[in-house]
Amino acid sequence: MRALALLACAVIGSAAAPARGADFHVDPAGGSDTGDGSATRPWRSLQSVIERHVETRNWQSLPFTGKSLVPVNAGAPVKPGDTIWLRSGDYGALTILGAYNAAPVTVAAEAGATPRFTSVLVRSAQHWVLRGFSVSPTHGTSPAAGTLVVVENHGWSGPASDVVVDGFDVFTVPDERAWATAADWDARSANGVTATGDRVTVRSCWVRNVNYGIAVTGRGSRVEHNAVDGFCGDGLRGLGDDEVFEYNLVKNARDVNADHRDGFQSWSVGPGGVGTGVVRNVTLRGNVIIGHEPGVRFAGTLQGIGCFDGTYDGWVVENNVVLTDHWHGISFYGAQNLRIANNTVLDLNAVDPGPPWILVTAHKDGTPSRDALVRNNLTTDLSVTGDNVVAGGNLLLPADPAGYFVDLAHLDVRLAAGSPAIDRGIAGQAPAADADGIARPQGAGVDVGAYEFAPGATRPPDGTAGPGGAPPGGGSPGGALPAPPSGCGNPSGDLALGLVALVAAAGRLWRRA
Repeated sequence: MRALALLACAVIGSAAAPARGADFHVDPAGGSDTGDGSATRPWRSLQSVIERHVETRNWQSLPFTGKSLVPVNAGAPVKPGDTIWLRSGDYGALTILGAYNAAPVTVAAEAGATPRFTSVLVRSAQHWVLRGFSVSPTHGTSPAAGTLVVVENHGWSGPASDVVVDGFDVFTVPDERAWATAADWDARSANGVTATGDRVTVRSCWVRNVNYGIAVTGRGSRVEHNAVDGFCGDGLRGLGDDEVFEYNLVKNARDVNADHRDGFQSWSVGPGGVGTGVVRNVTLRGNVIIGHEPGVRFAGTLQGIGCFDGTYDGWVVENNVVLTDHWHGISFYGAQNLRIANNTVLDLNAVDPGPPWILVTAHKDGTPSRDALVRNNLTTDLSVTGDNVVAGGNLLLPADPAGYFVDLAHLDVRLAAGSPAIDRGIAGQAPAADADGIARPQGAGVDVGAYEFAPGATRPPDGTAGPGGAPPGGGSPGGALPAPPSGCGNPSGDLALGLVALVAAAGRLWRRA
């Protein structure tokens, strides 16, 4: 493990920003293994290109000790900074192994193309950008992999780092109605994306009909502008230091097994196991978590943001929207140097469990939380205790909060004209902009909750993934999300989500504390 940590400096330090590189092409239907990779003579097999035609590096000897990298495929045509363009077709299972590039090599779908993979594994590799893949076991005949997209450290062959997964469409099946029973959902759904390497970015991906959605455990990773729609484990998990989860959308949890589900979850691991370590400096910003939409089969209760096994140090939780039917809206057990500001937390229904709360409480070992600020949140319940745990500017919603929001029936929880949340917040340490990127304040004071009331402001169109981000499915920034196919998400199609994002992961506490 010490050798894995030392690699971060050793390998990263060797990278230089390249000039725009050369372009190469792969066509699984019309290419040839004797081609030269040009647009007119494309290669046929991407796996062969990765193994034979990319000038890269690997460890001098194995098992991995972190001593030195040596050239692999010296003089090969594809060099750091180059792009390999993929045409439509079936590529099977892709493995990138033992390939540490000095600068990023990009593998991307050509404009309008849909390269189809059954799984993608990046193990013991660095500086890869993968863009625009469709990944599903339905693109082949083999059984589904346990996890469809993996970026993986490996004790024998070395760590992975500096990998971008961008604009993927990841799904076990395109139509979840292929699973007739809850047992089918439970047994057949694969995990979406898992990354254990450092500085991994998962961006603008659409992950659907899966067990667990997106999980990252490496230091400095980012999960942004994704949509996780239809899952029976957790939506998002973040277990590493210095991670950012922002402007994601997580929705439609399925109750198909005895486990519980979380929109986002984190826990620490230390010498004594789970709950004996520290997870540091994680930001959750502008994510939208929706337990389930009307008409979803096997709909189940969903915990929102669940951080049950601290310690959590230096976290920022701001501008998130949690619409769920559980007690845990945003919960921290054992936190320090925490800021929870301008979030909106609502109950999806009036039945038990719920209503959801914002909770800051002691670690399970009894250690009080300390030095936390809970400010300007719009929530159905609030409970914060500890040493120097300060709450202010928060509003508790009434049993019928319809007058607060533009269209609560359709889950648009931007503030309505005359909302009691307008101008009721505290300016100090409020986020500079709201969940749509609108500057605060817009009126006489900061508004409470994730959104500022700004009737004349230009907001992202419905379905986009927060300010400045491309929506899942590879569209341009500001474009709409692609329409979900039948059997994905809300079958009635009546919810225009003018919100901003997504998040999910899991906790292990069902009861009210």
